[in-house]
Amino acid sequence: MLDACRAQQRVLVTRDRHLAAHAGADVRVSLLVANSLDAQASELTTALGIDWTWAPFTRCLLDNTPLHEATPDERGRVPSRARDLPGPFRACPLCGRIYWPGSHVRRMQARLGQWHALARTGPGA
Repeated sequence: MLDACRAQQRVLVTRDRHLAAHAGADVRVSLLVANSLDAQASELTTALGIDWTWAPFTRCLLDNTPLHEATPDERGRVPSRARDLPGPFRACPLCGRIYWPGSHVRRMQARLGQWHALARTGPGA
C-alpha cells in the first residue's frame, strides 16, 4: 500500500498508527484518531480540504470508475419499483453496476451537507 501511495503520489488515509509510522517522509499521511464517522469526516476536511458536496455520486462504489448516464438497456436492469424515480440513473462502464437516487442517496446528501456545513463553521461552532 505504501509503495502504491509513493508511485501514484496518493495520500494514505489510515487509523493504523503502525502503518503511518512506517510511511516515510515521501508519503503524505492523514492519520485519523476520531472514532465516529462524522468526526473522521471533520478530520479529513481539516487535513485535506475536502469539499463533501463536490460531485457526489459520480464514481462507482466498487472500483472508483467515473459513472456515465445509464443507457435504456442499463436502466432496464433497475428494480421496477425504482424505474419511475426522476433520476439521474448512472452506470459503471467497468463493472456494470447501476446507480439510482433511492432513499440512501437522500440520506447521504443530507449527511454530506452536514459535513460541508461543519467544515465551514468548524466543530462546536
